[in-house]
This record gives sequence, structure tokens and C-alpha cells, in this order.
Amino acid sequence: MITNRSEKKTRRPVRAETAVLFHPEAQDGTYSHHPSICRFKGRLYAMWSNGAVDEDAPGQRVLYTFSEDGKEWAKPRILMEPSPAEGVLTAAGFHVHGDVLTAYAGFFMYLKPDDTWGHGNTTLFYMTTEDGENWSAPADLGLPIVPNHGPQATRSGRLIISGNFMFPYSDETDGVSGWKLTSTEPFPCEPLVDDSQGWIVRAEKDGTPEVCEGSFYQTDDGVLHMLQRSYEKILYVTESRDDGATWSRSEKTEFTDCGSKFHCGRLPDGRFYIVSNPDPDRPRCPLVLSTSRDGEDFDREYVIDDRIVPKRFEGRCKRGIYGYPHSILEGDRMYVICSVYKEDVHVYAVDLNDLT
Repeated sequence: MITNRSEKKTRRPVRAETAVLFHPEAQDGTYSHHPSICRFKGRLYAMWSNGAVDEDAPGQRVLYTFSEDGKEWAKPRILMEPSPAEGVLTAAGFHVHGDVLTAYAGFFMYLKPDDTWGHGNTTLFYMTTEDGENWSAPADLGLPIVPNHGPQATRSGRLIISGNFMFPYSDETDGVSGWKLTSTEPFPCEPLVDDSQGWIVRAEKDGTPEVCEGSFYQTDDGVLHMLQRSYEKILYVTESRDDGATWSRSEKTEFTDCGSKFHCGRLPDGRFYIVSNPDPDRPRCPLVLSTSRDGEDFDREYVIDDRIVPKRFEGRCKRGIYGYPHSILEGDRMYVICSVYKEDVHVYAVDLNDLT
């Protein structure tokens, strides 16, 4: 059983240098969320969703920036804008393949004006670049999904996109071809889309748990463990024993959570990690790195940030401080990107030498 309730659990601070990538004023768009980070040709790249005021409002776009050293960042630029303009774009991460960087963004439209329920035209777009500044036009992958993270490789090299209940996989390494749809059991009883509404519809139709926003790690026995957010202040997990071709029914873990996206991976020393907000009764604070030797008992926790900061702007769903983290590893550092009150975007350079 995956748990962070060990009696041996310790929580300690960790050294983390903070860089502020985006601190918007009203004219810049005061909603920022769904951030991702990667390394490409010596630079760090970051992207996030950006809206005028409200979460997932028509016109929401994707911004990006880059840095040579992780400390000083270029002025954010528009990566992708919705077409038509009343569409909604959600930043969905990067994939590096040789000399090509691919950026992804999920797309949907509201079927009725001023109605945040009915979604339509859900799909996944991508753009590519060879220099990090000149990008191809957006192209449609034809996948009915708004992902949580960009493609992640298993030990075999297979790429998997973490969605809510759909997890497309491909054995092509370019990140744009060969994608096949798969889902947690039972496979959806009718064609459904996997976006911020689709997972609720699926749960109602198929009697599955209301879970969303997955991220996975792979243990030494080859099993993929896809953790999922729920509204029960606890994470769920679905597992695959065939490298992501099929997935089990989602089951409850004993890993606490306050209801936020999170990110999983494996440290250079072999430990598994989850960057998340594990305190169930606090507003996405603190931001914590949890580690485990066996992929089950996450018995050590390291606080990346726990400062209580004020919200500067109002807006729909503007709650929670350190939201939706994503991470990458580089030598003795982990870079963690997150939104702050869904306004600012921060990157933390965490010193892995502190993870005793």
C-alpha cells in the first residue's frame, strides 16, 4: 500500500533557490497555472497557462520563457493562442527528442456562452522548435485529451502521457506519432474525452472513482504506478503490468493530499519521489518533496516552501498557494516549477545533497 503515514516519517527543510518567472500586473493576465519545465540545448524552458482573470476562461493561452542559468529568465512570450479565440488552451508540458523540442497544449471550447460545464472539440495540439525561439504552427495530434504532464518514458523507452483516466502511449520516440489510447479499467463505456469535465462524466457513467490528474513512477519489478488526485484528501492509484498498455481500476492509497496536481519521479540514488501538497487541511501549502526507498512507504518529507503569501487578484477558482508542481532532475539539483496562488510562477532549485 502506498502511504505517507509512516510512524518514522520525518519532515525537514531543504535548501532551494527561488526564481520568479512571472509576477503579473492586471494587463498581463492575472491567472497563471499548469506549469512545466525542461532542459533543451543548454537552456531551461518553462511554460504555463495564462488567462485574463478566471481559470479556464475563453481566450486562455500558453506562455513560455527560458533561462541560461535558472536564475535570470527572459520576458515571457506567447507560445500558443486559442483558435477560435473563444477556445481554452491548457499548457501540457514538453518533450525533448534530439535536436527538437516539442511543446503541448490541450484545447476545448464551451458549447454554450457563459456556461462552464459543457465542453466540446477537446484535442491535443503540439508545436516544435530546433532553436527554442522559432516554432512551427500548431498541429493537432487528434487525441481527445487535455494532459496533466508531457510525455514520460518508461524503462523500455515507451512514452506515456498522464491524463485523468486516459494514458496514451507510443513506442515512437519523437513524441508526435504512434499514439494509442488506453484507460483505467473498465474501459469507458462510450467514447469520452479526457478533459476537466470528461473525468466527472466518465465516473458518473461507468461508476468509477472521481479521480483525475495522474503522474506515475515505475518500480524495479516493472510495474507502473499512476497516482491520481481525488477530492477525498487522499491519492488513488492505478497500475499497469504491461508497460502502459492496460491499467487496473483505480484504488485508494494511504497517501494524504489536499486536492492538487502533483509530480512523481525517481532520484539519482534510486529513491522514488512525489512533489505535492500532502497536508489535507491546508491551502496547497506547504510544497513538499516526499521520498521512498521501495515505492510504497514515503517516510521522508522535505519542505520546499511553506511561506504564507497573499493573493493579489480575485478570479474564479483562485485558491491554494503552491499549485500543480512539475519537476526535472539535473545532477545534484531538482528544478521544481509551480504556480503561486494561480498568479505568479516560481522555479525552485533544490539541492539534492540535503536529502539524507
